[in-house]
Amino acid sequence: MAVKRTLILLLLIVLKDSGTTTSQPCSSSCPTDCYCGHRDLTSVPQNLPTNITSLDLRVNDITNLSHSDFSRYGNLEKLILSANEISMIKNGTFHNLTSLTILSLPINQLTTLPADMFQGLGNLQYLIISQNQLSVLPANVFKGLGNLETLFLNTNQLSSLPVGIFEDLKNLTTLRLNRNQLTSLPADIFPVLSSIANVYVNDNPWQCDCDMLSFKQLMTGRYAFESQITCAGPANLTGKGLLHDVQANPGDPGCFSSCSCDSLTGCYCGRRDLTGVPQGLPANITRLDLEVNDITTLSQSDFSRYRSLEKLYLAANQISVINNGTFYNLTSLTILYLPINRLTTLRADMFEGLGNLRGLYVMQNRISSLPANVFDGLVNLDTLFLNTNQLSSLPVGIFEDLKNLTTLRLNRNQLTSLPADIFPVLSSIANVYVNDNPWQCDCDMLRIKQMMTGSFEFESQITCAGPARLRGKNLLREVRVNRDKPNCLSSISGSWSLSQTKHAVLTVPLVWPLLVQIINR
Repeated sequence: MAVKRTLILLLLIVLKDSGTTTSQPCSSSCPTDCYCGHRDLTSVPQNLPTNITSLDLRVNDITNLSHSDFSRYGNLEKLILSANEISMIKNGTFHNLTSLTILSLPINQLTTLPADMFQGLGNLQYLIISQNQLSVLPANVFKGLGNLETLFLNTNQLSSLPVGIFEDLKNLTTLRLNRNQLTSLPADIFPVLSSIANVYVNDNPWQCDCDMLSFKQLMTGRYAFESQITCAGPANLTGKGLLHDVQANPGDPGCFSSCSCDSLTGCYCGRRDLTGVPQGLPANITRLDLEVNDITTLSQSDFSRYRSLEKLYLAANQISVINNGTFYNLTSLTILYLPINRLTTLRADMFEGLGNLRGLYVMQNRISSLPANVFDGLVNLDTLFLNTNQLSSLPVGIFEDLKNLTTLRLNRNQLTSLPADIFPVLSSIANVYVNDNPWQCDCDMLRIKQMMTGSFEFESQITCAGPARLRGKNLLREVRVNRDKPNCLSSISGSWSLSQTKHAVLTVPLVWPLLVQIINR
Protein backbone atom coordinates (compact mmCIF):
# COMPACT_ATOMS: atom_id res chain seq x y z
CA MET A 1 0.00 0.00 0.00
CA ALA A 2 2.86 2.35 0.88
CA VAL A 3 4.53 1.69 -2.49
CA LYS A 4 1.27 2.47 -4.27
CA ARG A 5 0.95 5.80 -2.42
CA THR A 6 4.55 6.67 -3.36
CA LEU A 7 3.92 5.96 -7.04
CA ILE A 8 0.80 8.10 -6.98
CA LEU A 9 2.74 10.94 -5.31
CA LEU A 10 5.51 10.76 -7.94
CA LEU A 11 2.91 10.81 -10.70
CA LEU A 12 1.33 13.92 -9.23
CA ILE A 13 4.74 15.63 -9.07
CA VAL A 14 5.43 14.83 -12.74
CA LEU A 15 2.01 16.07 -13.74
CA LYS A 16 2.52 19.24 -11.74
CA ASP A 17 5.90 19.90 -13.40
CA SER A 18 4.37 19.43 -16.84
CA GLY A 19 1.72 22.00 -16.01
CA THR A 20 -1.28 19.69 -16.33
CA THR A 21 -2.45 19.59 -12.72
CA THR A 22 -2.78 23.32 -12.04
CA SER A 23 -4.33 24.26 -15.39
CA GLN A 24 -7.27 22.66 -17.16
CA PRO A 25 -7.30 21.55 -20.81
CA CYS A 26 -7.55 24.21 -23.52
CA SER A 27 -11.30 24.17 -24.16
CA SER A 28 -14.55 25.87 -23.29
CA SER A 29 -14.77 23.62 -20.25
CA CYS A 30 -11.72 24.94 -18.37
CA PRO A 31 -12.87 26.95 -15.33
CA THR A 32 -10.35 29.69 -14.45
CA ASP A 33 -6.98 28.21 -15.47
CA CYS A 34 -6.48 27.15 -19.07
CA TYR A 35 -3.42 25.25 -20.30
CA CYS A 36 -3.04 25.62 -24.06
CA GLY A 37 0.65 24.81 -24.36
CA HIS A 38 2.31 22.42 -26.85
CA ARG A 39 -0.62 22.49 -29.28
CA ASP A 40 0.97 23.97 -32.42
CA LEU A 41 -1.37 26.96 -32.13
CA THR A 42 -0.74 29.86 -34.51
CA SER A 43 -3.10 32.25 -32.71
CA VAL A 44 -4.78 32.81 -29.36
CA PRO A 45 -7.85 30.56 -29.07
CA GLN A 46 -11.14 32.48 -28.77
CA ASN A 47 -13.40 29.72 -27.46
CA LEU A 48 -12.24 29.78 -23.86
CA PRO A 49 -14.41 30.96 -20.94
CA THR A 50 -14.30 34.73 -20.66
CA ASN A 51 -13.79 34.63 -16.90
CA ILE A 52 -10.47 32.75 -16.95
CA THR A 53 -7.67 34.21 -14.77
CA SER A 54 -4.74 32.15 -16.07
CA LEU A 55 -3.86 31.36 -19.68
CA ASP A 56 -0.79 29.31 -20.60
CA LEU A 57 0.13 29.39 -24.29
CA ARG A 58 3.74 28.23 -24.04
CA VAL A 59 5.51 26.34 -26.84
CA ASN A 60 3.25 27.14 -29.77
CA ASP A 61 3.70 28.81 -33.16
CA ILE A 62 2.08 32.20 -32.51
CA THR A 63 3.85 35.00 -34.42
CA ASN A 64 1.72 38.11 -33.82
CA LEU A 65 -0.40 39.51 -31.00
CA SER A 66 -3.07 42.20 -31.19
CA HIS A 67 -5.76 43.80 -29.02
CA SER A 68 -8.48 41.44 -30.28
CA ASP A 69 -6.56 38.37 -29.06
CA PHE A 70 -7.28 39.15 -25.38
CA SER A 71 -10.24 41.58 -25.49
CA ARG A 72 -12.67 38.90 -24.23
CA TYR A 73 -10.36 37.75 -21.40
CA GLY A 74 -10.40 40.87 -19.25
CA ASN A 75 -10.03 38.92 -15.96
CA LEU A 76 -6.61 37.50 -16.76
CA GLU A 77 -4.07 37.64 -13.95
CA LYS A 78 -1.47 35.31 -15.41
CA LEU A 79 -0.48 35.11 -19.11
CA ILE A 80 2.27 32.74 -20.29
CA LEU A 81 3.46 33.15 -23.91
CA SER A 82 6.98 31.69 -23.68
CA ALA A 83 8.63 29.77 -26.52
CA ASN A 84 6.48 30.90 -29.42
CA GLU A 85 7.57 32.72 -32.57
CA ILE A 86 6.22 36.14 -31.57
CA SER A 87 7.97 38.94 -33.44
CA MET A 88 5.23 41.60 -33.33
CA ILE A 89 3.02 42.89 -30.53
CA LYS A 90 0.68 45.56 -31.81
CA ASN A 91 -0.44 48.69 -29.97
CA GLY A 92 -3.01 48.12 -27.25
CA THR A 93 -2.58 44.34 -27.15
CA PHE A 94 -2.72 44.16 -23.33
CA HIS A 95 -4.69 47.37 -22.56
CA ASN A 96 -7.76 45.64 -21.19
CA LEU A 97 -5.82 43.27 -18.90
CA THR A 98 -5.86 45.56 -15.89
CA SER A 99 -5.77 42.64 -13.42
CA LEU A 100 -2.68 41.07 -14.96
CA THR A 101 0.12 40.37 -12.43
CA ILE A 102 2.30 37.97 -14.45
CA LEU A 103 3.29 38.39 -18.10
CA SER A 104 5.81 35.88 -19.45
CA LEU A 105 7.22 36.37 -22.97
CA PRO A 106 10.67 34.71 -23.07
CA ILE A 107 12.12 32.72 -25.95
CA ASN A 108 10.40 34.60 -28.76
CA GLN A 109 11.53 36.74 -31.71
CA LEU A 110 10.89 40.25 -30.37
CA THR A 111 13.35 42.90 -31.57
CA THR A 112 11.61 45.90 -30.00
CA LEU A 113 8.60 46.80 -27.86
CA PRO A 114 5.87 49.38 -28.61
CA ALA A 115 6.17 52.41 -26.35
CA ASP A 116 2.65 51.83 -24.99
CA MET A 117 2.90 48.05 -24.81
CA PHE A 118 2.30 47.84 -21.04
CA GLN A 119 -0.14 50.74 -20.75
CA GLY A 120 -2.88 49.98 -18.25
CA LEU A 121 -0.94 47.18 -16.52
CA GLY A 122 -0.61 48.99 -13.22
CA ASN A 123 -0.99 45.73 -11.25
CA LEU A 124 1.74 43.87 -13.11
CA GLN A 125 4.28 42.32 -10.71
CA TYR A 126 6.31 39.97 -12.93
CA LEU A 127 7.45 40.77 -16.47
CA ILE A 128 9.68 38.24 -18.23
CA ILE A 129 11.01 39.19 -21.70
CA SER A 130 14.32 37.33 -21.58
CA GLN A 131 15.80 35.35 -24.48
CA ASN A 132 14.42 37.47 -27.29
CA GLN A 133 16.29 39.66 -29.77
CA LEU A 134 15.53 43.07 -28.28
CA SER A 135 18.11 45.62 -29.38
CA VAL A 136 16.42 48.86 -28.28
CA LEU A 137 13.80 49.95 -25.76
CA PRO A 138 11.62 53.08 -25.82
CA ALA A 139 12.45 55.45 -22.96
CA ASN A 140 8.95 55.29 -21.44
CA VAL A 141 8.13 51.65 -22.17
CA PHE A 142 7.86 50.76 -18.45
CA LYS A 143 6.03 53.90 -17.42
CA GLY A 144 3.11 53.23 -15.08
CA LEU A 145 4.35 49.84 -13.85
CA GLY A 146 4.57 51.06 -10.27
CA ASN A 147 3.87 47.62 -8.77
CA LEU A 148 6.39 45.70 -10.85
CA GLU A 149 8.69 43.59 -8.65
CA THR A 150 10.54 41.40 -11.16
CA LEU A 151 11.83 42.37 -14.62
CA PHE A 152 13.82 39.96 -16.76
CA LEU A 153 15.46 41.56 -19.81
CA ASN A 154 18.44 39.24 -19.90
CA THR A 155 19.75 37.37 -22.94
CA ASN A 156 18.75 39.91 -25.55
CA GLN A 157 20.71 42.23 -27.84
CA LEU A 158 20.37 45.47 -25.90
CA SER A 159 23.37 47.72 -26.57
CA SER A 160 22.22 50.73 -24.53
CA LEU A 161 19.51 51.88 -22.13
CA PRO A 162 17.60 55.17 -22.42
CA VAL A 163 17.98 57.72 -19.67
CA GLY A 164 15.31 57.30 -17.01
CA ILE A 165 14.00 53.99 -18.33
CA PHE A 166 13.49 52.44 -14.87
CA GLU A 167 12.46 55.56 -12.93
CA ASP A 168 8.81 54.54 -12.48
CA LEU A 169 9.68 51.10 -11.10
CA LYS A 170 9.70 52.04 -7.41
CA ASN A 171 8.92 48.52 -6.15
CA LEU A 172 11.36 46.59 -8.30
CA THR A 173 13.33 43.98 -6.33
CA THR A 174 14.88 41.94 -9.16
CA LEU A 175 16.28 43.22 -12.45
CA ARG A 176 18.15 41.06 -14.94
CA LEU A 177 20.16 42.83 -17.64
CA ASN A 178 22.85 40.18 -18.00
CA ARG A 179 23.83 38.59 -21.29
CA ASN A 180 23.05 41.53 -23.52
CA GLN A 181 25.30 43.75 -25.64
CA LEU A 182 25.46 46.65 -23.21
CA THR A 183 28.64 48.68 -23.51
CA SER A 184 27.83 51.49 -21.07
CA LEU A 185 25.23 52.71 -18.59
CA PRO A 186 23.87 56.22 -18.14
CA ALA A 187 24.94 57.80 -14.86
CA ASP A 188 21.33 58.44 -13.81
CA ILE A 189 20.68 54.71 -13.66
CA PHE A 190 23.10 54.15 -10.76
CA PRO A 191 20.74 55.38 -7.98
CA VAL A 192 17.97 53.21 -9.45
CA LEU A 193 20.15 50.08 -9.57
CA SER A 194 21.43 50.69 -6.04
CA SER A 195 17.82 50.72 -4.76
CA ILE A 196 17.05 47.27 -6.22
CA ALA A 197 17.91 44.24 -4.07
CA ASN A 198 18.91 41.90 -6.90
CA VAL A 199 20.56 43.31 -10.01
CA TYR A 200 22.40 41.29 -12.65
CA VAL A 201 24.52 43.06 -15.27
CA ASN A 202 27.25 40.48 -15.89
CA ASP A 203 28.20 39.06 -19.29
CA ASN A 204 27.95 42.27 -21.26
CA PRO A 205 30.76 43.69 -23.46
CA TRP A 206 31.35 46.72 -21.23
CA GLN A 207 33.56 49.41 -22.76
CA CYS A 208 35.48 51.09 -19.96
CA ASP A 209 35.87 54.43 -21.69
CA CYS A 210 34.58 57.97 -21.19
CA ASP A 211 30.95 56.86 -21.57
CA MET A 212 31.31 54.94 -18.31
CA LEU A 213 33.23 57.63 -16.42
CA SER A 214 30.27 59.16 -14.56
CA PHE A 215 28.99 55.69 -13.63
CA LYS A 216 32.43 54.68 -12.32
CA GLN A 217 32.69 57.82 -10.23
CA LEU A 218 29.48 56.83 -8.41
CA MET A 219 30.77 53.39 -7.47
CA THR A 220 31.40 52.68 -3.79
CA GLY A 221 31.65 48.89 -3.67
CA ARG A 222 28.49 48.56 -1.57
CA TYR A 223 26.38 46.90 -4.23
CA ALA A 224 26.84 43.45 -5.77
CA PHE A 225 26.17 44.63 -9.33
CA GLU A 226 29.24 46.91 -9.20
CA SER A 227 31.59 43.93 -9.11
CA GLN A 228 29.81 42.29 -12.08
CA ILE A 229 31.09 44.80 -14.64
CA THR A 230 34.17 43.43 -16.38
CA CYS A 231 35.73 45.49 -19.15
CA ALA A 232 35.66 44.03 -22.66
CA GLY A 233 37.54 47.07 -23.97
CA PRO A 234 39.60 49.05 -24.64
CA ALA A 235 42.39 46.53 -25.15
CA ASN A 236 44.53 47.71 -22.21
CA LEU A 237 41.61 47.17 -19.81
CA THR A 238 40.18 43.93 -21.21
CA GLY A 239 39.33 41.53 -18.42
CA LYS A 240 39.66 44.17 -15.68
CA GLY A 241 36.91 44.69 -13.14
CA LEU A 242 35.58 48.25 -13.34
CA LEU A 243 35.16 48.45 -9.56
CA HIS A 244 38.51 47.18 -8.31
CA ASP A 245 40.93 47.12 -11.25
CA VAL A 246 40.21 50.35 -13.10
CA GLN A 247 40.82 53.91 -11.96
CA ALA A 248 38.79 56.90 -13.15
CA ASN A 249 41.21 59.27 -14.85
CA PRO A 250 39.34 62.30 -16.28
CA GLY A 251 42.57 63.85 -17.56
CA ASP A 252 43.32 60.86 -19.77
CA PRO A 253 41.94 60.69 -23.33
CA GLY A 254 40.31 57.38 -22.47
CA CYS A 255 39.07 58.62 -19.06
CA PHE A 256 40.34 55.45 -17.32
CA SER A 257 43.61 53.91 -16.35
CA SER A 258 44.10 50.31 -15.46
CA CYS A 259 45.17 51.19 -11.93
CA SER A 260 43.14 50.45 -8.84
CA CYS A 261 43.32 52.96 -6.02
CA ASP A 262 42.11 52.37 -2.47
CA SER A 263 40.94 54.56 0.34
CA LEU A 264 44.42 54.49 1.89
CA THR A 265 45.65 56.73 -0.97
CA GLY A 266 47.58 53.98 -2.70
CA CYS A 267 47.35 53.00 -6.38
CA TYR A 268 48.21 49.59 -7.78
CA CYS A 269 49.16 49.76 -11.46
CA GLY A 270 51.19 46.58 -11.66
CA ARG A 271 50.94 43.98 -14.43
CA ARG A 272 49.06 46.32 -16.81
CA ASP A 273 51.44 46.31 -19.80
CA LEU A 274 52.01 50.03 -19.24
CA THR A 275 54.70 51.76 -21.26
CA GLY A 276 54.58 54.98 -19.24
CA VAL A 277 53.56 56.30 -15.84
CA PRO A 278 49.77 56.88 -15.88
CA GLN A 279 48.73 60.49 -15.41
CA GLY A 280 45.46 61.60 -13.82
CA LEU A 281 45.65 59.38 -10.75
CA PRO A 282 44.71 61.12 -7.49
CA ALA A 283 47.36 63.76 -6.92
CA ASN A 284 47.56 63.02 -3.19
CA ILE A 285 48.52 59.35 -3.46
CA THR A 286 51.32 58.28 -1.14
CA ARG A 287 51.99 54.86 -2.69
CA LEU A 288 52.32 53.97 -6.37
CA ASP A 289 52.98 50.43 -7.55
CA LEU A 290 54.10 50.13 -11.19
CA GLU A 291 55.77 46.74 -10.98
CA VAL A 292 55.88 44.28 -13.90
CA ASN A 293 55.13 46.65 -16.78
CA ASP A 294 56.97 47.74 -19.92
CA ILE A 295 58.23 51.18 -18.89
CA THR A 296 61.63 51.97 -20.46
CA THR A 297 62.29 55.61 -19.58
CA LEU A 298 61.52 57.87 -16.61
CA SER A 299 61.54 61.68 -16.53
CA GLN A 300 60.55 64.48 -14.17
CA SER A 301 57.13 64.96 -15.75
CA ASP A 302 56.18 61.37 -14.87
CA PHE A 303 55.92 62.14 -11.15
CA SER A 304 55.57 65.92 -11.00
CA ARG A 305 51.89 65.75 -9.97
CA TYR A 306 52.45 63.04 -7.33
CA ARG A 307 54.48 65.06 -4.85
CA SER A 308 53.02 63.31 -1.82
CA LEU A 309 54.51 59.95 -2.79
CA GLU A 310 56.17 58.08 0.04
CA LYS A 311 56.58 54.68 -1.62
CA LEU A 312 57.36 54.10 -5.28
CA TYR A 313 57.65 50.59 -6.74
CA LEU A 314 59.09 50.18 -10.24
CA ALA A 315 60.43 46.62 -10.16
CA ALA A 316 60.48 44.34 -13.21
CA ASN A 317 60.07 46.91 -15.97
CA GLN A 318 62.45 47.62 -18.86
CA ILE A 319 63.87 50.85 -17.42
CA SER A 320 67.24 51.74 -18.93
CA VAL A 321 67.10 55.55 -18.73
CA ILE A 322 66.25 57.77 -15.76
CA ASN A 323 66.48 61.38 -16.86
CA ASN A 324 67.74 64.34 -14.89
CA GLY A 325 65.43 65.44 -12.05
CA THR A 326 63.07 62.47 -12.32
CA PHE A 327 62.60 62.15 -8.54
CA TYR A 328 63.50 65.74 -7.64
CA ASN A 329 60.03 66.77 -6.38
CA LEU A 330 59.43 63.62 -4.34
CA THR A 331 60.74 65.04 -1.09
CA SER A 332 58.49 62.79 1.02
CA LEU A 333 59.71 59.57 -0.61
CA THR A 334 60.92 56.95 1.87
CA ILE A 335 61.07 53.84 -0.36
CA LEU A 336 62.31 53.67 -3.95
CA TYR A 337 62.18 50.18 -5.44
CA LEU A 338 63.91 49.68 -8.81
CA PRO A 339 65.14 46.07 -9.08
CA ILE A 340 64.98 43.84 -12.16
CA ASN A 341 65.40 46.59 -14.73
CA ARG A 342 68.08 47.45 -17.30
CA LEU A 343 70.00 50.24 -15.62
CA THR A 344 73.71 50.29 -16.45
CA THR A 345 74.61 53.33 -14.36
CA LEU A 346 73.02 55.91 -12.07
CA ARG A 347 73.13 59.66 -12.67
CA ALA A 348 75.19 61.66 -10.18
CA ASP A 349 72.13 63.79 -9.28
CA MET A 350 69.61 60.94 -9.52
CA PHE A 351 68.64 61.03 -5.84
CA GLU A 352 68.96 64.77 -5.28
CA GLY A 353 66.25 66.08 -2.96
CA LEU A 354 65.43 62.66 -1.47
CA GLY A 355 66.62 63.50 2.02
CA ASN A 356 63.85 61.41 3.59
CA LEU A 357 64.64 58.26 1.63
CA ARG A 358 65.13 55.25 3.90
CA GLY A 359 65.09 52.29 1.53
CA LEU A 360 66.79 52.25 -1.89
CA TYR A 361 66.66 49.04 -3.93
CA VAL A 362 68.52 48.90 -7.26
CA MET A 363 69.55 45.24 -7.27
CA GLN A 364 69.29 42.91 -10.26
CA ASN A 365 70.13 45.55 -12.84
CA ARG A 366 73.23 45.88 -15.06
CA ILE A 367 74.99 48.64 -13.16
CA SER A 368 78.74 48.52 -13.84
CA SER A 369 79.85 51.84 -12.33
CA LEU A 370 78.66 54.44 -9.84
CA PRO A 371 79.44 58.19 -9.59
CA ALA A 372 81.37 59.03 -6.42
CA ASN A 373 78.66 61.40 -5.12
CA VAL A 374 75.59 59.49 -6.26
CA PHE A 375 74.39 58.91 -2.68
CA ASP A 376 75.23 62.39 -1.34
CA GLY A 377 72.42 63.86 0.75
CA LEU A 378 70.74 60.55 1.58
CA VAL A 379 71.38 61.07 5.27
CA ASN A 380 68.33 59.06 6.40
CA LEU A 381 68.97 56.02 4.23
CA ASP A 382 69.04 52.85 6.32
CA THR A 383 68.79 50.16 3.59
CA LEU A 384 70.73 50.05 0.32
CA PHE A 385 70.56 47.06 -2.03
CA LEU A 386 73.16 47.14 -4.83
CA ASN A 387 73.53 43.38 -5.13
CA THR A 388 73.34 41.34 -8.34
CA ASN A 389 74.74 43.98 -10.66
CA GLN A 390 77.98 44.29 -12.63
CA LEU A 391 79.93 46.59 -10.29
CA SER A 392 83.67 45.99 -10.63
CA SER A 393 84.84 48.75 -8.29
CA LEU A 394 83.59 51.37 -5.83
CA PRO A 395 84.65 55.02 -5.81
CA VAL A 396 86.47 56.38 -2.78
CA GLY A 397 84.05 57.91 -0.26
CA ILE A 398 80.91 56.65 -1.99
CA PHE A 399 79.09 55.77 1.25
CA GLU A 400 80.41 58.61 3.46
CA ASP A 401 77.08 60.49 3.67
CA LEU A 402 75.12 57.40 4.71
CA LYS A 403 75.46 57.84 8.46
CA ASN A 404 72.28 55.90 9.27
CA LEU A 405 72.83 52.91 7.01
CA THR A 406 72.08 49.60 8.75
CA THR A 407 71.93 47.23 5.76
CA LEU A 408 74.17 47.26 2.70
CA ARG A 409 74.14 44.57 0.02
CA LEU A 410 77.08 44.44 -2.40
CA ASN A 411 77.03 40.69 -2.98
CA ARG A 412 76.85 39.09 -6.43
CA ASN A 413 78.69 41.81 -8.30
CA GLN A 414 82.05 41.83 -10.08
CA LEU A 415 84.02 43.52 -7.31
CA THR A 416 87.71 42.58 -7.22
CA SER A 417 88.90 44.94 -4.50
CA LEU A 418 87.72 47.56 -2.02
CA PRO A 419 89.19 51.01 -1.35
CA ALA A 420 90.84 51.16 2.09
CA ASP A 421 88.66 54.08 3.21
CA ILE A 422 85.56 51.93 2.95
CA PHE A 423 86.55 49.59 5.80
CA PRO A 424 85.54 51.98 8.65
CA VAL A 425 82.23 52.61 6.86
CA LEU A 426 81.48 48.93 6.45
CA SER A 427 82.41 48.22 10.04
CA SER A 428 79.85 50.80 11.21
CA ILE A 429 76.97 49.09 9.35
CA ALA A 430 75.13 46.31 11.16
CA ASN A 431 74.39 44.14 8.12
CA VAL A 432 76.88 44.05 5.25
CA TYR A 433 76.93 41.47 2.44
CA VAL A 434 79.95 41.27 0.13
CA ASN A 435 79.97 37.56 -0.73
CA ASP A 436 79.93 36.12 -4.26
CA ASN A 437 82.31 38.62 -5.81
CA PRO A 438 85.52 37.67 -7.74
CA TRP A 439 87.85 39.11 -5.12
CA GLN A 440 91.52 39.42 -6.20
CA CYS A 441 93.69 38.93 -3.13
CA ASP A 442 96.64 41.01 -4.29
CA CYS A 443 98.22 44.33 -3.37
CA ASP A 444 94.96 46.20 -4.04
CA MET A 445 93.46 44.36 -1.06
CA LEU A 446 96.52 44.75 1.20
CA ARG A 447 95.14 47.68 3.21
CA ILE A 448 91.78 45.94 3.69
CA LYS A 449 93.55 42.80 4.91
CA GLN A 450 95.68 44.82 7.34
CA MET A 451 92.56 46.35 8.88
CA MET A 452 90.81 43.03 9.42
CA THR A 453 90.37 41.93 13.02
CA GLY A 454 87.68 39.29 12.65
CA SER A 455 85.23 41.48 14.60
CA PHE A 456 82.88 42.04 11.66
CA GLU A 457 80.86 39.44 9.79
CA PHE A 458 81.54 40.85 6.33
CA GLU A 459 85.29 40.11 6.79
CA SER A 460 84.66 36.37 6.61
CA GLN A 461 82.62 36.73 3.40
CA ILE A 462 85.61 37.61 1.19
CA THR A 463 86.84 34.51 -0.61
CA CYS A 464 89.69 34.92 -3.07
CA ALA A 465 88.99 34.25 -6.74
CA GLY A 466 92.61 35.04 -7.60
CA PRO A 467 95.50 34.93 -7.97
CA ALA A 468 95.54 31.21 -8.73
CA ARG A 469 97.62 30.24 -5.67
CA LEU A 470 95.03 31.85 -3.36
CA ARG A 471 91.88 30.83 -5.21
CA GLY A 472 89.20 29.59 -2.77
CA LYS A 473 91.08 30.94 0.27
CA ASN A 474 89.29 33.05 2.84
CA LEU A 475 90.99 36.44 3.09
CA LEU A 476 90.46 36.70 6.84
CA ARG A 477 91.51 33.23 7.96
CA GLU A 478 93.63 31.71 5.23
CA VAL A 479 95.68 34.58 3.79
CA ARG A 480 98.47 36.53 5.47
CA VAL A 481 100.24 39.79 4.74
CA ASN A 482 103.58 39.25 3.03
CA ARG A 483 105.21 42.45 1.87
CA ASP A 484 108.13 40.56 0.34
CA LYS A 485 105.88 38.81 -2.13
CA PRO A 486 105.05 40.61 -5.42
CA ASN A 487 101.34 40.23 -4.71
CA CYS A 488 101.62 41.42 -1.08
CA LEU A 489 99.61 38.47 0.26
CA SER A 490 100.32 34.79 0.65
CA SER A 491 98.63 31.68 1.93
CA ILE A 492 99.02 30.54 5.50
CA SER A 493 100.91 27.20 5.12
CA GLY A 494 99.32 23.86 5.95
CA SER A 495 96.26 23.86 8.07
CA TRP A 496 97.56 26.17 10.76
CA SER A 497 95.38 29.03 11.66
CA LEU A 498 96.47 32.54 12.50
CA SER A 499 96.16 31.79 16.25
CA GLN A 500 98.28 28.64 15.89
CA THR A 501 101.02 30.61 14.14
CA LYS A 502 101.12 33.14 16.97
CA HIS A 503 101.33 30.32 19.53
CA ALA A 504 104.28 28.69 17.70
CA VAL A 505 106.21 31.94 17.56
CA LEU A 506 105.73 32.47 21.27
CA THR A 507 106.90 28.95 22.25
CA VAL A 508 110.17 28.83 20.18
CA PRO A 509 112.29 30.76 22.79
CA LEU A 510 111.18 28.26 25.46
CA VAL A 511 112.23 25.07 23.63
CA TRP A 512 115.43 26.37 22.00
CA PRO A 513 117.79 25.89 25.05
CA LEU A 514 116.55 22.31 25.47
CA LEU A 515 117.33 21.54 21.80
CA VAL A 516 120.87 22.96 22.21
CA GLN A 517 121.60 20.69 25.23
CA ILE A 518 120.46 17.60 23.30
CA ILE A 519 122.68 18.44 20.33
CA ASN A 520 125.81 18.99 22.56
CA ARG A 521 125.57 15.57 24.29
